[in-house]
Amino acid sequence: MKKFDILVQIEGENAYIMPSMFPPSSISTVCMDIGIVKANCKTSWFCMKFKFLPPSFFSHLLVWLMNNYRPTRVKSGFALYRGLCVFDLDSSRCEKLLMTMSIDTIALQIVSFSKQTQDLLEVCSGVRKDTRRKIVNLKKRYGIDLSYEQMFKCSDCTCHTEAFSLKQLIENTRNYCSHHQEAHESATIYSPWKVESTEGHIEKGMSKKHSQILQTCSEHMLENLYNVDMICEYLEVDDILTEEIRDTIKHKNGRQEQTKELLSILPFKGEKSYERFIEALKITENKNVAHYLEQQVGSTGTF
Repeated sequence: MKKFDILVQIEGENAYIMPSMFPPSSISTVCMDIGIVKANCKTSWFCMKFKFLPPSFFSHLLVWLMNNYRPTRVKSGFALYRGLCVFDLDSSRCEKLLMTMSIDTIALQIVSFSKQTQDLLEVCSGVRKDTRRKIVNLKKRYGIDLSYEQMFKCSDCTCHTEAFSLKQLIENTRNYCSHHQEAHESATIYSPWKVESTEGHIEKGMSKKHSQILQTCSEHMLENLYNVDMICEYLEVDDILTEEIRDTIKHKNGRQEQTKELLSILPFKGEKSYERFIEALKITENKNVAHYLEQQVGSTGTF
């Protein structure tokens, strides 16, 4: 049952727990129990709004988090509830991660109780990308087709309603918040999660060496590259591709046309795009293609 995330053991504890049997609670009650109102810093909410969200999906993410972080202790035990949980991000217990679920949305928030000014950008970026990568892995593991939109909400708002889409925040420098009845600077809502704009990648581009490798090996990849959409999904998680670009590639007619479109875009997506592409190949059962590309780096000629 551990294999299928039905049972999980908290590190250092002898007993097993069953996520599906967690008691219910409200986010206001949990925040009061933990004292989040006294926190020195609260990030905005990072939300993933799914077209369809199986109830068991939250349990899979919960078990994954329990394998990486320790649940926060409260008077009644651990802050683990049905559709709501809190984790300590390090041994100091000053930084905590909240994860909550509604009918179609999973939302994350990080709070800090530290009195010292601390930059949470790297922490938020890591949590966001690791969570999105885990979702891709779960989709691959269970063979399910799930799609979601990245949304963001003010730190002290109800996270599951009237969230702003990433596209809306990037297109408009300010957006009206009905909860506060005022306009917010868009960057203050999404920037805590270190969402990178891919527009800047166009100016830098990929290194000439790596761009030449992709061009030289394009025929080999057209014949041997598979799971193109999953590759694009990993690249989107790493902020190499946007949702719009991934959607454009996905709707190309056939695997080879999708590959051709991806290869035409990658050279303009920054220095990290080649490295992330190689990583995505290895994860998506394209290790033979990744190995073929890596061999080209040490070959003679223009490289």
